[in-house]
Amino acid sequence: MNYQIKQSDKFNVVAIVLTNNPEPLEGFTEIIDATEIFISKKTKVSELLTKVNKPYAEVFGVKMDSRDKLRSLLKLAIGTGITVAMRQKNQPLVLVLKNYRKILAKTNTHDLPDMASRVCTELQQYQTVAASAGLTAVKLTELKGLITSFREIIEGTDYEISLRKADRKEIKGLITDCLNILNNELIPYVEHCKDTFPDFYNSFNAVCGKKKYTRKKSAVITEPASFTGTVSDSVTGEPVEGAIINLIETETVATTDEDGYYMIEEVALISYTVGCHAPGYLVPDSVKVTPKASESLEIDFSLVPEPVTPPTE
Repeated sequence: MNYQIKQSDKFNVVAIVLTNNPEPLEGFTEIIDATEIFISKKTKVSELLTKVNKPYAEVFGVKMDSRDKLRSLLKLAIGTGITVAMRQKNQPLVLVLKNYRKILAKTNTHDLPDMASRVCTELQQYQTVAASAGLTAVKLTELKGLITSFREIIEGTDYEISLRKADRKEIKGLITDCLNILNNELIPYVEHCKDTFPDFYNSFNAVCGKKKYTRKKSAVITEPASFTGTVSDSVTGEPVEGAIINLIETETVATTDEDGYYMIEEVALISYTVGCHAPGYLVPDSVKVTPKASESLEIDFSLVPEPVTPPTE
């Protein structure tokens, strides 16, 4: 979020300069309206950034703790279930439970409660035998409770993630709006104040400069495009922090934050090969795209963990 924070800080200073210098704007209703809209939008940017910058641990910590507890208790239940199935000479159930045990560590967050429910259903048939093997009715009830609560936590966390993603998109749109107001209305107007209000002119340009405005003077304006997206673990569904996004043609790179989110601003309108890689994961297929002017392309990657090589004896 460094780019967004930097822009927000800039907008805040611009707003202070405009608010502290009402005289140059007096009588110019269009500019006053533009200023009010600019300040309103930049205030919304600041509010949304406060929400989005909520620490990763606060969003996902409860989910991860609940997942680990469910996985731990499910592992014990599967072990007991195998014992029960063997005593009952239920070979198909033995094979099913052994397969669950094998894939348990790799089962993604959303599939985990379904697996746990199936194990509970199977063990419910042999509750007396299971209790004698260590899985008492109390433990089985605890497992069922963890399944229910974990599903609720997943739903709540997924909802919060979707809100964060929506907030990021809104921030991007608001920043674009603020830049348009700044470049197309405020900066051109301030040029007229160079001689009449030199202090205001100098203060404003100390924040904004003229670079953007100069670029806008060309007869044909082509707005650049941008790339955004998220990178997640295909097994757990969790975001991957520190993944590298690479635009091969221009050797442009970006790194995902703790939400697995990345943004690459102001890319030229050419064809790109978008790659992604992260330590501990297989390299996914690259994505070939050709952005259009002002387009914001969203490209997500779901990374497959590298297979664990068993130690040699």
